[in-house]
Amino acid sequence: MTFRAFYFYWLFSTGLLLNSCIGIESVDLTSRHSDVSVPTNDTDSDREESDDPDSEQLGSDIPDSDSQTADEPSASNAQQDTDMCPDDPDKLEPGICDCGTPDLDSDEDGTMDCMDACPNDENKTEPGICNCGEPDMDSDDDGIMDCEDECPFDNQKTVPGPCGCGVEAFSCWECVQATDCPAAEYGCEEPICIEGQCGTRPVSQGNQCREAIGACDEAEYCDGVHHNCPPETGIKASCIPGEPVTIKSLGRTVTFSNIAINGRDTNIAYVRPKSNVTLEVSGYVVDSDADCGSCMTQYYITLENTFTLCLGNSPDSWVFSVLHTFVAPETPGIYFVQTLDSWQYDCRPDSAGLIPESNLAIIRVE
Repeated sequence: MTFRAFYFYWLFSTGLLLNSCIGIESVDLTSRHSDVSVPTNDTDSDREESDDPDSEQLGSDIPDSDSQTADEPSASNAQQDTDMCPDDPDKLEPGICDCGTPDLDSDEDGTMDCMDACPNDENKTEPGICNCGEPDMDSDDDGIMDCEDECPFDNQKTVPGPCGCGVEAFSCWECVQATDCPAAEYGCEEPICIEGQCGTRPVSQGNQCREAIGACDEAEYCDGVHHNCPPETGIKASCIPGEPVTIKSLGRTVTFSNIAINGRDTNIAYVRPKSNVTLEVSGYVVDSDADCGSCMTQYYITLENTFTLCLGNSPDSWVFSVLHTFVAPETPGIYFVQTLDSWQYDCRPDSAGLIPESNLAIIRVE
């Protein structure tokens, strides 16, 4: 290498060539490439506002330290994540009445409408005997509620009869002997003739006034005091299904974990003829593979001559839940909700058979 070449090499390597004795004071890199910005060590406080419009454009692409990053959830996304009722525009949480039903107490009785069978009656949460809007009251203590008693203040009558309320039955009739008087209107009274006028008196205690309706009903007997037959005594305890109800059939075990009638957690209901009744049942089927484990199996619930519902169709285990409203039978009596089963390719109620001792609920029509 010549001395001249070595000298220039030394100038370049030490950086002296840019401001050395050859007269180059500085190099303005931006003068040749004005569209390229050169970063400096100036702080924000010392930086002057640029007149170059492109400089603002360049700066706009740089996110501010306080701005939202791609990984940070937006407010709307955060709200969506905390919305437990995404299909209910009025709720973020299920509350008492669950999604889709407002937590509303219309009658301000402290019970939400979704749990109140009488949502507009502040004195009732269940219809009772006299239904919503009317109190279950027996003013004359004769065992008959005022709503069903045409003589609510006469404990000897529930209908006016020929002589009206408050007047002894048939006292307006003349007689010589009891046989001249009309037959008694009530099951626990008999006609009498006193001083030429007909009347009635209670029959002796122990006289049967109402026969039992089926094997699960109790007969009623006169008490020797009232003219009316006592109210229904109810259903024999031996006939009341236990809870939960568990049934084994076709190599499977069916468990009814919840049974409710008219919104009440009970498997017994007293209803009026041809009234609307709501039945809710839920539970599960467990396949034990003890008998034809691969067979398509169906289970049903039924009320005689009223309805039959299929709970499911599967060769395996499954969970079921049914809510059904029906019209109560017209004839008074005791009716049982029972269980059916079948082995078919699909639900076919007409081919199902009744499972022995499979009573789930009792509907008493009176």
